[in-house]
Amino acid sequence: MKKNIRAFSEIQLSNALQKTQILSSSNQKGSVMFIVLLILTLITMIGLTMSKTTFFEMQISSFHTIYKQNFAQADGAIREMSQNVAIIPDLSGAPPAWLLPISTPLLPAVNDAAGLTNEVQNVRNDATWTGAGNSTVSAAFPQARTIAVHRGIAPGSSLALGSQRIHVFDLYGRSQQNNGEVIIKTVYRDSY
Repeated sequence: MKKNIRAFSEIQLSNALQKTQILSSSNQKGSVMFIVLLILTLITMIGLTMSKTTFFEMQISSFHTIYKQNFAQADGAIREMSQNVAIIPDLSGAPPAWLLPISTPLLPAVNDAAGLTNEVQNVRNDATWTGAGNSTVSAAFPQARTIAVHRGIAPGSSLALGSQRIHVFDLYGRSQQNNGEVIIKTVYRDSY
């Protein structure tokens, strides 16, 4: 009888273990499904984030390219204007039409912070660049315009009658293309 009880209890125990294994295997299938869904969600989120990052990097790259193109054209226009200033034979006579005088209200000389603010505002104003006689279109860079302002004799320059004097010029270059804009200012000095 003990053998029967023992066999019966072993049968019950083996049935209970089988039920537990069946229940645990179905629970494991659900947990595996949950883990797989969690991993797929994470991979999707990482992919979306990477595509957004790539899009923004491409935009930044295109903006940087536009900036470099505009900068190169404005810089080339200023170099062209500096060559034009260098070949002025003499400033004692009538200056070239493209050379603005010392006291131009368009771009007043900067002596303080308020003057600098006014200069920046005036240089950014489209009317400064498109007004009659204010600026010239660069021959080498048709998208660029330049302004040359004669600021007078440099401080500390010789005032002796027979000697040459150093003159100061503010040269501005501007290029606008592809929804971008670059404005450059260079101070040029030459003796006459």
